[in-house]
Amino acid sequence: MYYILGGSGLLGQAIKNILKKKYKFISRFDKKNSIKTNIFNQDPNHKKFKKENWLKKINQNDCIILLSNFGKIYDYEQNKKKTSDFEKKIFFILKNINKKVRIIFLSSDMVYEGKNIVYKDNYKTNPLNRYGLSKKKIESFILKNFNNYLILRLCKVFSLNLKKESLVSELYSEVLKKKKINLFKNQYVHYMEIKEFTIKFRKIINLNKITGVFNFPGSIFTSRYNLAISIFPKYKKYFKPINIPIKLNYLPKKLKMETKLY
Repeated sequence: MYYILGGSGLLGQAIKNILKKKYKFISRFDKKNSIKTNIFNQDPNHKKFKKENWLKKINQNDCIILLSNFGKIYDYEQNKKKTSDFEKKIFFILKNINKKVRIIFLSSDMVYEGKNIVYKDNYKTNPLNRYGLSKKKIESFILKNFNNYLILRLCKVFSLNLKKESLVSELYSEVLKKKKINLFKNQYVHYMEIKEFTIKFRKIINLNKITGVFNFPGSIFTSRYNLAISIFPKYKKYFKPINIPIKLNYLPKKLKMETKLY
């Protein structure tokens, strides 16, 4: 059985479709094909913070797919306490499950600092922001406590379906306001359309015995400005190319990755 932790977004829905009926969501909400948890609704610093029965039921033949975030990069930068509490909740779950279980952790390219190099699998990490640092901490915990793990340092994933919440639908909603949209022209990262993610992740799931730490780059390597005009060429006049301002110096400028995974 696959247990998906943090599966309410775009990635979770794609993974659900890959796994079909072989999964259960670990969710704060009581819904179909899910196990309700109160862990994310509690204060991890409170003495009454306790483990739940579902943690005991996961065995070495199961797999946990860890997707959870509490927000975007900016949210992590602005909420140090929330970041710390979120990490404690993740560590609490990982401490209280069978250590022989398989862990698939969707980490981030933000664990790298973004120097002018090509990052290969397992390259040294040095995050510039709390989001990347949080991912690095979780990676380290998994590496120290589990043997059957797969850590994937994922790039930015989007959907061309405007009904799906992603950077594309966000851009389109801003375009409809007919106002200038500031987009970085000097930050180059990988982007992956959700269909590409689905194809690659399905192959990874089928390679059940593979373990290790791998980059998970998309086929597109560009700036957000260039991506926007390639997807919405007729709205180019609304997109304003800018450099990353000094106040956002926690954003890496170049995250070129390679992987042996595919």
